Amino acid sequence: MECAGKPAHSKMEPQSKMLLKPLQFRNVTIDFPVVLAPMAGYTDAAFRSVCKEHGAGACWTEVTSAEGIRRDSQKTFQFLKVSELDHPIAGHIFGKSVEAMVEAAQYIEKLGCFDWIDLNCGCPVRKAVRRGAGAALMKEPEQIGEIVRAVKAAVALPVSVKTRIGFSPAFPDHLAIAKIVEDAGADMISVHARYACDFHKGDADWEKLREIKQTLNIPVIGNGGLDTPEDAPAMLKATGVDGVMIGRGAVGNPWIFEQCRAALAGEPAAVPTLAERREVIETHLLHLVEMTASTAVGRRRKAQYDPEQGACMHFRPHLAQYLKGLRGRRELLQQLNEMKTVETIMAAVDKVLEKNMECGGLPPLSCAELAPRVAEASLGKQSAGKSAQSKTIKPPQSIEYGIQPLEKIMEEHGLKNHDLVAASKEGLTHKQVQKGRKGRRLTRNIQDKIAKALSLSTGETYTPSRLFDYN
Repeated sequence: MECAGKPAHSKMEPQSKMLLKPLQFRNVTIDFPVVLAPMAGYTDAAFRSVCKEHGAGACWTEVTSAEGIRRDSQKTFQFLKVSELDHPIAGHIFGKSVEAMVEAAQYIEKLGCFDWIDLNCGCPVRKAVRRGAGAALMKEPEQIGEIVRAVKAAVALPVSVKTRIGFSPAFPDHLAIAKIVEDAGADMISVHARYACDFHKGDADWEKLREIKQTLNIPVIGNGGLDTPEDAPAMLKATGVDGVMIGRGAVGNPWIFEQCRAALAGEPAAVPTLAERREVIETHLLHLVEMTASTAVGRRRKAQYDPEQGACMHFRPHLAQYLKGLRGRRELLQQLNEMKTVETIMAAVDKVLEKNMECGGLPPLSCAELAPRVAEASLGKQSAGKSAQSKTIKPPQSIEYGIQPLEKIMEEHGLKNHDLVAASKEGLTHKQVQKGRKGRRLTRNIQDKIAKALSLSTGETYTPSRLFDYN
């Protein structure tokens, strides 16, 4: 039986133009329905503003506890801070109790700064599931229906639901849950195309998204498996959904929304320059400092860190993604815990960017780019009608600098060409280099040897961070 997951598509193929219509439900219109997903710990007002500046069509707040709102928790209220840039934006709440969800929805409506209310019925985080909320509600789909009906009756704002295709294959199917949501009166639904028990692992099941879209009359936004600009038109074509929602693919890469717009128009996506990357890093960090300072005002309990320190600590996972693929990133991350001011972080970022400018700003090699380089350096060219013959490359400097030829390194560690290609694709040091088999493991020491040997063999500058994807 074939896996009905995300269809394969080549990043190199030119994309044909695809029309993406504005998404409308009740009085809400999302002109460009490529939207930012709600992510706990990431999609605060600072990050949302950066994504909106780079083309996100709409935003959701972080997952906000209905019980926290009900109990007047100051920590919970900070998740509901919005800016003018955020619109259209949904107040995104989770909970199990019908009464708590109704009270939270009414509070959000009274704030007067949200365009609609979104009910979370798909968060797989253990803290939420343990309380019977989030994804746990998919075990009791009738409870989802009760919550939607009660919230719809209590507020005038449009109401949507964010869910998944199911908690696990053992519980009611995706169509039953989606139909309950629609029948209860929801105005829109967004669906992550993985089971909650899988979190973000494995391929997203776009076929189930297609079935949901064909079954429902309300707008459907698809989520899951959207990592590149080309994935947006691919999902739309495969599923027919009314919009797409990007989560982890936007962390450290807010340009993905602009790139999706280009991909949908059949145009090549622009890659941000190092200068543009620096500008966004600094803008995001300064927005975060401002947000942290504003949320500290009026707090009952004094914060452990001042706003700048708190913002810099919160920014760490974002910075790791912003610098992904750049030389010097590893060294910066090792020192990150000591950086507690904007000045020190930006000084470290500048060092990383300068190092990459000196090297011509070249990105890490892709799997496809690495393959011929490895083959050329270790095996030489194939003779017509003959298999590739081993050829030892001995650069003049290799003995002087104590560097072994690449073929010798590969022989010593039992490596083949496909091992190096797989390692480039799979990534981290000490990870198995080929999924689905007992692959070779490339330690940092081996990666250093390979980088030096390739540099001497080809005359180009190679580093482990260019050859291997350090996440």
